[in-house]
Formats: sequence, C-alpha cells, structure tokens
Amino acid sequence: MDKKIRTMKKIFVFLFFSFLFQSFTFCQTQEELDLEMEEDLNEVRIRVAPEEEKIFKVIEDMPRFPGCEGKGLSKRELKNCSEGKMLEFIYQNIKYPNKAREEKTEGRVILRILIERDLSIGKVDILTDIGNGCGEEAKRVILLMNEKKKWIPGKSRGKPVRVWFTITVSFKLQE
Repeated sequence: MDKKIRTMKKIFVFLFFSFLFQSFTFCQTQEELDLEMEEDLNEVRIRVAPEEEKIFKVIEDMPRFPGCEGKGLSKRELKNCSEGKMLEFIYQNIKYPNKAREEKTEGRVILRILIERDLSIGKVDILTDIGNGCGEEAKRVILLMNEKKKWIPGKSRGKPVRVWFTITVSFKLQE
C-alpha cells in the first residue's frame, strides 16, 4: 500500500509540474503574439491583433527622415543621408535650456519615438535624460517634426507599419 501512495504522489507531482510548464509556455506565447482572450461559456477564443495595430521594432524598411529621395542612393547611403537630414533639423531647431546652460549640463538624451503609418510621430518617450530641461527640449523638437516634416514610413512586407525608432540628441556647450 505504501508503494502505491508513493507512486501516486510521484504522478501528482509530475502532473502539477507539467501543468505549470504548460501554463508558463502559454503565457509566453500569448505575450509574444499580443493575443487577446475572450471567455464565452467555458470556451476560450484567441484573436491575434491585426498587423496594423502592432508596433514593430525591426522591419525590412525602417522609417526615414525626408530629404534624400530621388538622388539614386543605395539603401545604406539613403539611411546615412536621412540620419544627416534629421540631425540637421534637430540642431537647427533646438534651444539649449537656460538652466542647463547655467549649470553646465552636457550629455546625451535618448528618445524613443513612435512613427505612425500616417507618417506622423505618435508618441515620444524620454529613455535617458541628463536633466535641467534637456529631455523636454529634445522631445519638443521631435514633436515639431509633426508640423514641419513628415517621415517616410517604415514598411513590413511592402505595407506601412507603426515602428519604434530610437534617437540620441547630444547637448554640448560651446566654449
């Protein structure tokens, strides 16, 4: 009888860990695919979010700042030219915050921006800020692009998609 109880315990422990492993795996898959669950009369239905709602981080054609089209450039040259035009726009429009100037604040502000399918900037998150108003100023200039410049959209499988894009803005005082 004692042997049967030990065998039953082993089976119970095995089933318990199997269930935990399955649950964990399902949760990972659900997060990765951005699934939405609906419960309906003890039935679970899973719906995958439409592609246009997803926000991508890496795609075949990343978004580009305008100004380099029609010059017959390779993909790499186009990327470099676009980055140059974007930096030119940023540094023409940025104003060093007075408090940062007084306190001699220098460094890099890192921003994450959401380029929407309609070519606008949907959201700007300050990931790294050096303080004294520098992060807010960098964000202001990025949002100014909505009024003055429209991005070339990022594309996945030939269709415009929403893409996160990271930008670094350097603040350095001139002597």
